[in-house]
Amino acid sequence: MECRAQNTHPLTTVGAHGSGDACGFSPDGNILASASKDKTVILWDVATGLLLGRLRCGGSIWGLAFSPDGKVLASAGEDQSVTLWDVAHRKVLGEPLKGHKALVTSVAFSPDGKTLATASEDQTVILWDVALRKPVGEPLTGHHARVSSVTFSPDGKTLASAGWDQTVILWNVAHRVAIGEPLKAHHGGLLWVAFSPDGKTLASASEDQRIIFGTWRAT
Repeated sequence: MECRAQNTHPLTTVGAHGSGDACGFSPDGNILASASKDKTVILWDVATGLLLGRLRCGGSIWGLAFSPDGKVLASAGEDQSVTLWDVAHRKVLGEPLKGHKALVTSVAFSPDGKTLATASEDQTVILWDVALRKPVGEPLTGHHARVSSVTFSPDGKTLASAGWDQTVILWNVAHRVAIGEPLKAHHGGLLWVAFSPDGKTLASASEDQRIIFGTWRAT
């Protein structure tokens, strides 16, 4: 079956960066954040394509995530820390979150915005209490290579992490323990993992040039 996509609206092209590593829309769709190896994050007005502000970071940025209410942006990268930004005022909120021992590759807010998950080349995942700006317990360990992506299930009870060890690990967020054995189906390092909106299906993308998705259940 052949699939085609037809553009029915004018395309907007913006460019004021070096090589791009991450981008994401605010929950209301009005702002696009883009990150780059030039150590900046740029906020764009989606309707006009105009630059709203440039956030200057301590290193190249690998991961971005808006909080569910769109008020906070988390950026993370090669300086091994996570910075929280006040989106409206384009200002840093407090000190960076420091806990990883290598570059941070991915960040994700829980659906209620109270917890932030970070993944790193140090092979760990850290859960952070956003209000207290402190780790929730010890780092989650189980991967044997870079953890490249983290994402919460829509109900916030489960976290999925994907790594270059070719596995996806599902975590019980409340108890911070792995749910069953790691999921192994790919033949290359994993790049991304995502839940469907109803939380019943999990999809993963890999360097093996495949996307695998299927239903899962906690055991």
